[in-house]
Amino acid sequence: MGINKHLQIPDIFTLLNASFGVLSIYFSVNRVFFLAVASLVVAVLFDYLDGKVARKLNKTHEFGKELDSLSDVISFGVAPAVFGLVYAGSGVYGIWSTVLAASCVIFVLCGALRLA
Repeated sequence: MGINKHLQIPDIFTLLNASFGVLSIYFSVNRVFFLAVASLVVAVLFDYLDGKVARKLNKTHEFGKELDSLSDVISFGVAPAVFGLVYAGSGVYGIWSTVLAASCVIFVLCGALRLA
């Protein structure tokens, strides 16, 4: 059972969503905040389009739904948390850096729970 049997055209849009989420993480870590935010905006566009394309082509399937949830955790959970941690974390030390990191972890966990 290879990936080719499951991957369909709408899944390409979903993978692009995840890809731009990962790019946002990359740009955040490298402190290129404009491109980090722009990548998230493009991820939102592909997240919107994957569902539209799937319904239009009548290609909804369980694999696609699971892939969409995983992509959304990356783009709308991990990427914004990394952005917030890097952007707000500069100059934050001591207990406050721990509080900020814990807040980002909670944000990601809540997103994952919401999508599960």
